[in-house]
Amino acid sequence: MIYDAAAELAKLKRTQRTLERKAKRAKCVTAYSLTTAGNPRKILGRGNKTDLGLLGKVDTLILYASPADESGYNLCPWSTPGCVDSCLGHSSGRMVFNSSEVARIAKARWLVEFPAHFKAQLNKEVAAHARRCAKSGYRAAVRLNGSTDQCWEKLIDMELHPTVTFYDYTKAPLEKRGNNGVLPANYSLTFSYSEAPGSHAMALQYLAAGHNVAIVTRNKAQSAQLVADGFCGFPAIDGDVSDIRFDDPPGHWVALYAKGSARKDTSGFVQDIAA
Repeated sequence: MIYDAAAELAKLKRTQRTLERKAKRAKCVTAYSLTTAGNPRKILGRGNKTDLGLLGKVDTLILYASPADESGYNLCPWSTPGCVDSCLGHSSGRMVFNSSEVARIAKARWLVEFPAHFKAQLNKEVAAHARRCAKSGYRAAVRLNGSTDQCWEKLIDMELHPTVTFYDYTKAPLEKRGNNGVLPANYSLTFSYSEAPGSHAMALQYLAAGHNVAIVTRNKAQSAQLVADGFCGFPAIDGDVSDIRFDDPPGHWVALYAKGSARKDTSGFVQDIAA
C-alpha cells in the first residue's frame, strides 16, 4: 500500500478542526454555565414579587433570561415596542443591575446554543426544588418566562415534574401554545394584553377559553377601578396582591399597575382606564 502523505495531512487537519470546534464549544458551555467566580450558574432564581407567594405557602423559582434580542437572540417573538421598553426584565426591581444583565445573556445563549445541556440542568433544578418543597410543606411553582416569551411546554416535558406547577405570561396567540391551545395539566398561562393589532381579540379568545388576561393600567387607582367594574363583560382581579397566577379564578382580567419605565409609556402597552 502506497503511503499518501497528502491524504494523511488532510485527515490530520480535519481532525484538528474538529477538536478545535469541540474545544470552542466546551469553552462556550463553560462561559455560560459558570459564573465569573467559577461557580455553577443557577438557571432558576427568585424575584421580589414571586417571593410574596411564600405568604401563601407557595415557593416559586423564576428564570430570567434576556428579553427580546438583548442576547443577540430574540426570545420574545411576540413582543411589541411598548413591552420591550417597559420590560421588567431590565427596567425595574433587582433585574436592572449589570450583573443581572450578564446572567440573563449567559442563560439565553446557553439555552439557544446548547439546548440539551441547558434543559438537563433545568430539569435537575426543578426536580431539586420539588424535593425541597415536599419536605417544607410548600407548594412548588416555577415561572420559566420571567422576562421572555418561549413555548416551554414544547421545550421540556413538564409532566416529568407532576408536583410542580409551571406558570407564565405570554403574548402568543392561543393556537400557538401547547397542542392548539391545550396545555399540560400542570401549566397555567396568562395572556398579556398589549398595543399590538389583534391583541384585544386574542385576549377575549383566552378569556372565553377559561384563561386569564393580564392588563397593565397607568396607576393603582385605575387598577382598582378595573377590579370594581370589570371589562368587556369579564370580571377582574388585583394581580399585584401576589404572582400566584395559577390560583386566580378562570376567565378574569388580571389588573397590574405600571412600574419602572412603564409608568411613562406612551406606546399603548399601558392602558388608560377612563373614569
